[in-house]
Amino acid sequence: MITSLAIFNYENYEPKDWYGTLLMWVLIIVPFVFNLRFRKLLNVFEAVGGVLHFVFFTSIITLAALAEHSTTDLVFKTLTTSLGGWENGLSTVTFSVSGFDGVLRMSETLNYLGTFEMEF
Repeated sequence: MITSLAIFNYENYEPKDWYGTLLMWVLIIVPFVFNLRFRKLLNVFEAVGGVLHFVFFTSIITLAALAEHSTTDLVFKTLTTSLGGWENGLSTVTFSVSGFDGVLRMSETLNYLGTFEMEF
């Protein structure tokens, strides 16, 4: 990702093979040195990270509780093929990142498209 950002932002950047190796070593050594030399600062970062986890978790719960909810029939009995504007089934890629329900919906979509048979 770092190399891709460099390529994207600097027109004259041409990555060499050894840049990836150097970047890997930097990404290993910097946290190692940070853990050895800056222990007190590490405690502050961990505390801030813990607080941020709590804040983000509570905000997600709040947003989920206050969101407009669909009926169970819509969620579990409605085939959602081509609602996103993808007529050729490319929306199945987005279903795969949503857990077990995503896998079921992906197989449901593939079955609808006639490319996959599934038996229970």
